[in-house]
Amino acid sequence: MTAGRYKKVDAFMQSDTAFGALKDLKQNILKTYNRSSDLANMFAQGEIAAGVAMNFVMPRVKKALPSAVWVDPQEGSFVNINTINVVKGSPNKELGEKYINFVLSEKIQKDIALAKVDSPVNVNVILNQKQAEGLTYGGELIGSFQDVNWGEINKRKKNWISQWNEIFAN
Repeated sequence: MTAGRYKKVDAFMQSDTAFGALKDLKQNILKTYNRSSDLANMFAQGEIAAGVAMNFVMPRVKKALPSAVWVDPQEGSFVNINTINVVKGSPNKELGEKYINFVLSEKIQKDIALAKVDSPVNVNVILNQKQAEGLTYGGELIGSFQDVNWGEINKRKKNWISQWNEIFAN
């Protein structure tokens, strides 16, 4: 979608043009990676000076290269949301819902955030600047996220993966 925006087209309507942007940029891409440890190692070994990652990777990168700095794109970021669900037809639906309420409680959300396991989704969780470091937290950051139409992405997922692999797998 970002590549489509770069080419000034709707990636859903003109995916070939959007993927053409990725082909154009390929010469500047050292490697696509599968594990956050790959990215951290490339920084530590001086192979790269910049990388694209989700924010949870940053502590590992900082450990490998203490001078590394996180930069939020001025265009905004896409958000990837972790979910917790009760499976339809579950024999223990009420117990599952009780567990979800427990996980979403203010106390547990704050504990999870302070342990840097995940960012809080409970709006009653208050963190200071130090506690919020490395987390997806605060109205300004949340407001900068770009909307994602997962229904449209899922319709095209197989084709988009194929196009991605055609560009980057060789």
